[in-house]
Amino acid sequence: MSDNNFNFDNENLEFSLDKKEDNTEENTSEPCVAREEPIFEKDNELEIDPAIESITMEEVNPTKTPFSSPAEEPLTPVMPFIETADYIPLEPKQKKHGIKVFAVLLALLVIISGCLTGGYLLGNYDKTAAKQDKVDLASKPEPDEAKSVSQIYKDVNPSIVGIYVYNSKGIVSSATGVIYSEDGFVVTNDHIYSSAASPKFKVYTSEGKMYDAAFVAGDTRSDLAVLKMANASGLKPAVFGDSNQLAIGETVVAVGRPNGANEKAIASQGVISDTAIRTSITSSYTSLYIQTDTAINPGSSGGALCNLYGQVIGITSAKIVGEQYEGVGFAIPTTIMKKNVELLIKHKYVKGRAKLGISYQEIDALSAEINNSPTGLMIASIDQSSDLYDKSVEINDIITKVNGQNIGTSEDILDVIDQKNAGDILNLTIYSTKKKISFEVSVRLLEDEGGSSYNKTDSNSTSSDDTSSNADEYNKSEFDFPIGE
Repeated sequence: MSDNNFNFDNENLEFSLDKKEDNTEENTSEPCVAREEPIFEKDNELEIDPAIESITMEEVNPTKTPFSSPAEEPLTPVMPFIETADYIPLEPKQKKHGIKVFAVLLALLVIISGCLTGGYLLGNYDKTAAKQDKVDLASKPEPDEAKSVSQIYKDVNPSIVGIYVYNSKGIVSSATGVIYSEDGFVVTNDHIYSSAASPKFKVYTSEGKMYDAAFVAGDTRSDLAVLKMANASGLKPAVFGDSNQLAIGETVVAVGRPNGANEKAIASQGVISDTAIRTSITSSYTSLYIQTDTAINPGSSGGALCNLYGQVIGITSAKIVGEQYEGVGFAIPTTIMKKNVELLIKHKYVKGRAKLGISYQEIDALSAEINNSPTGLMIASIDQSSDLYDKSVEINDIITKVNGQNIGTSEDILDVIDQKNAGDILNLTIYSTKKKISFEVSVRLLEDEGGSSYNKTDSNSTSSDDTSSNADEYNKSEFDFPIGE
């Protein structure tokens, strides 16, 4: 589908992205920070289709602490203006009091009826809007209700759309989306438009109909985005299943449009390799993904990963490409999709998501034994907005416990933070590497507003090189630290 390659090299890690050629100059971006130890072996690429050109990870630098850009100010709601006529009293009359009283009572009755009717309609409107914003995750059916791959494709295909990302210079990338609501909300990946200035969207349904679509919101950390199809109604939303009910080894089917947005969807079959693996794909933060050996081809980004009951249990995102790896793909679990998409539609960002506000290096059991130190997270930098900043915690101190539980790996604390909201309190045990003592601190979690790779800058108003560079800088500033919270 494409000629350009995206390479991500963290010593031993290389990410690759095939995407359609855009007539813009190559992006130049600042390096992000990452683990000192490689996550994958050399010459392996993570293919994220179709639109991340360059992310370079560097070792954690304790002396250099990137900080988040201030959140964009929310739009001020515009209140409706109701024009009223001046009240002109009538001349009193001596007679016809009965008619006057009747008219007053009739007017009151009309007003009350109007208020009740308006309240009823407004209430139903709000309920309808709320229904479009939310979906329920269906429970996993009984094993004897499993379907064939052919039947799964037949059931899911009407809920799969193709997406062309384009601007004034032509088509930039092709991707897939999953219909979220009958009135045209579509779930896809945030990375699909990352290389396009002022991106626009054309969406193609399984019936061959083409719709314009508008960007609603996106989140780089979870690689989720929401589009809204214009003038759409009566669409078939996907049936979303509960990804928490997945099991390793379970058969799954991926449905996407790798051959082009306006081409028919294809199906591929595989198994669940891991139900919850923590990795970083499109941001400096890690997130939980489903790992599968199901083929996720270029153009399938944002497609559906389904169980054998035709339920969508993941949104396909990326895969590892390399001589030593085969069949390593990732999908966003529906439990994360449901929560984040509802927040993206309602608030235009993942409201309330928590972070600690540090960067760190993991000290596992072997590293601890070699260096004669406790296991935990060695602090590499602290954001000035973090509650840890003024609590006598220093660089190279080690977080050894969270809420009284020992930290063996980074997942031990990150899984706890994922279940918290901004403003919640964590109790941490800190080991001072200078004083060789441990002490307790209570920390209030920050809000991780995140950001999107969507760049609405007009590509005609500035050079493509400047536009891409500025967009990359903005996106990186949304993510404080390379590894962790």
